[in-house]
Amino acid sequence: MVDNAIDQTYQFRLKILKNMSIILSIAGLLLGAINLFLLNDYVAGVFDILLVLVCIFVCIKIKYKKVKYWYFFLIPYAYILTVILITYAKDVQAGIVYWTFTFPIVIYLLLGKTQGFIGSFVAVCIQTSVIYFKHLTEPDVSIIFVVNFIFTYAVVWVVSHTYETSREVAHDKVINLALKDPLTGANNRLALKEIFHKVIQANSTVALGLIDIDHFKKINDAYGHDSGDYILLKLTEILHENMGAKNVFRIGGEEFVVLFHSDKLDAKILLKSILDDTEKQIFNHRSTPISITFSGGITQIKKDESLSECLKRADVKLYQAKSKGRKLVIA
Repeated sequence: MVDNAIDQTYQFRLKILKNMSIILSIAGLLLGAINLFLLNDYVAGVFDILLVLVCIFVCIKIKYKKVKYWYFFLIPYAYILTVILITYAKDVQAGIVYWTFTFPIVIYLLLGKTQGFIGSFVAVCIQTSVIYFKHLTEPDVSIIFVVNFIFTYAVVWVVSHTYETSREVAHDKVINLALKDPLTGANNRLALKEIFHKVIQANSTVALGLIDIDHFKKINDAYGHDSGDYILLKLTEILHENMGAKNVFRIGGEEFVVLFHSDKLDAKILLKSILDDTEKQIFNHRSTPISITFSGGITQIKKDESLSECLKRADVKLYQAKSKGRKLVIA
């Protein structure tokens, strides 16, 4: 889910990059032709054509799926540089300065909140300096024009920043909802699939432990399901405290998976220690003391295996622990 969400953001920005490159290519060709052949403004015309060449280059790379990360910086900053240079080279009255107001929109959409803020700030500082220089050298550029430019840019900047911030917050909430167990706050099975895939790719030494609370049905029957939920929460807290939240997953009912960044023998020692500490604790829910134990099965994650294969081996070990009287960890 995380990879899918990230990929969706990438595809969204790639589409913007492609469309922006096409639009700037068309605009650059049109304006370049006007500057070169009608206005005899060779400086502005050359800048326009150079921008067109950059955009065509990116379009070709997108077409053949050879896009590199820095292309997302190349297009907006080539565009910004072109606008600033032409603003400096031409009279402000030519109107190129108004393209400046699109800077925040473009940078935030392509680069996100942090890079959007930095890019928008740098761009407005440079462009404002250029316009102020024009104010000092061109009588038609009044100080009111400079002030209006700054505040108009600020409005567009604030709107762009607010939009991207809201989008990122919503994006993070969706991922959190998809990857977290709503009752305990532990990672869920989908999150385990994501992490397991990364573990396999990293080819690191990791053991997987499958935990099942002993006689959990009896707890629900004797004390009620709200007490059962309370026990799940307390066990999650214990596992988080000892293993770290990123390594704990509730995969259904009273079953948890924990990941150990060690071999299975060291993992067994640690999980047995957690079991001993859990057994000693008394959980009071609505003045009712409840004690619990759990059984665990541990297996070493193998290279190029699937999560289901790994869970099956851990489940065999868990079944052995249950068969031998529970309150055991077997690796």
